[in-house]
Amino acid sequence: LNPGDAVLIGAGIYSAQIRPARSGASQTSRVTYKALGDGQVILTSVGNTSKGSADDVGAIALGGRSYVTVDGVNQYIRAIPGGVAYIALGNFNNAQYNVINSVYLDGSTQTAKGGNVFLFNYLYGTDTESKHNVLSNSYLVGRIGSKTQYTEDTLLIAASAHHSLIDGNTILNARHVALNVGSFTASVPHHNLIRNNTISNSEHTALQLYNKGPFLNVVEGNY
Repeated sequence: LNPGDAVLIGAGIYSAQIRPARSGASQTSRVTYKALGDGQVILTSVGNTSKGSADDVGAIALGGRSYVTVDGVNQYIRAIPGGVAYIALGNFNNAQYNVINSVYLDGSTQTAKGGNVFLFNYLYGTDTESKHNVLSNSYLVGRIGSKTQYTEDTLLIAASAHHSLIDGNTILNARHVALNVGSFTASVPHHNLIRNNTISNSEHTALQLYNKGPFLNVVEGNY
């Protein structure tokens, strides 16, 4: 795909990622993936399972990409773990100006070592920059109830992730935190807007801002 190109994805089970070879060029010249709307699009590949390679991990892997849109259209695009996704089922690691809207990321059957359902930046190692990305109107569910099979965090906004918009999502279930904002690196998440989401976790914590003091984040209108 080149900037300005769009793919319509028909119903079916795909053992492949949404992983664009290149970025879009601008807000008006994006690379777009969109559900056709004729039934469920099931993505089963989680890509690279190495803890050291965050960019290409996930069924929806936008790490290192910019100006890409993935639109599930009423959550027709659904990701399920067909293997161990050590880091996440989807990611915005080192990514800029991307939009994921109306997808269903289902980590409820994630196997052992499943780290997260969705990641806005890699938690350890080299500090990368995720900025101006949007996750909206989506359903993210992790796994609870087992110490050997788990989702650590459902949605993690880590390291130097900034100017993110998390809007209108349902974020459920994790062994640790459903929506976690924080860092173990020198940089911290800042200027992120978390609004109008439904967040629930019977196992541990629903929403947490932690560790090295994330700052200038807005949390409003959530349930």
